[in-house]
Amino acid sequence: VRAEYGVDQADSEKVSSLTREFMGEGRCLDFVVDDASHLLSPTRSSFETLFPLLRPGRSYVIEDLSAAQNIVSAALDAKQEMTESRRQLANTMLDFSLQADNKPLHLMAVEAMLASFVAPGIVHKVIVDRDWLRIIRGREDIDPAKPFDLRAVADDHFGLLDTTPNKELQRYLSAR
Repeated sequence: VRAEYGVDQADSEKVSSLTREFMGEGRCLDFVVDDASHLLSPTRSSFETLFPLLRPGRSYVIEDLSAAQNIVSAALDAKQEMTESRRQLANTMLDFSLQADNKPLHLMAVEAMLASFVAPGIVHKVIVDRDWLRIIRGREDIDPAKPFDLRAVADDHFGLLDTTPNKELQRYLSAR
């Protein structure tokens, strides 16, 4: 077990370098727990760097998956009775949980689910809980010479990954 502090999880070169340094070349990971930014882009970056290195049947866990959903739901449900200090706190938490494009981390759960449908050899199983996402690696090889892209594996033919905020959230975000 090794914990690394002060590393930007979106820095795939640094994450790869640390992984090779710790494990050596050609070895596989047994388990990854991502307890980092709670943002989609950096989490996706570390996932797409480390998931191909997982041994088949092993798990990649992302925690605090539903933070943005929970914060938005609480803010929208309580908007009438929120004090100004509570509104500021909700907005700060929302800013922390969403990127500029308003795409939430829990989008990865949908991407992983779709990938498990069309490429179970890559994504064998997906388990979603309120607080975490567990993605179990399939037995199919992933070419280490090519960048891994979960969205490309997901094949979203039905537009399930459209993350346009609904009108109520758009109004809330624009009124902040």
